[in-house]
Amino acid sequence: MALRLEVGEPGAVEPVREGERLLSDGGMISMIPVKIARKEGADIVIAVALDRNMHIYEELKTVKDIVDRASEITSAKLEKYELMDADIVKDRS
Repeated sequence: MALRLEVGEPGAVEPVREGERLLSDGGMISMIPVKIARKEGADIVIAVALDRNMHIYEELKTVKDIVDRASEITSAKLEKYELMDADIVKDRS
């Protein structure tokens, strides 16, 4: 099974139609889909931990700043949680 990596903003890659299904970026639900890989039959899951450069805000001035920061924190926590289920975790560096 080959996977296409989407780097950057969620939704940046156009959805793909496969028969009756419309497939889109799963990163909104699962940053590191270890459980899905196991469900699909993977015996060993090797995950790559991407170094997230979370923005450091001196001051959150707008609602968008707050939402962006909350999203970054949530994504980082989800990624850390999902990496715990992988057999091997490789740092990108």
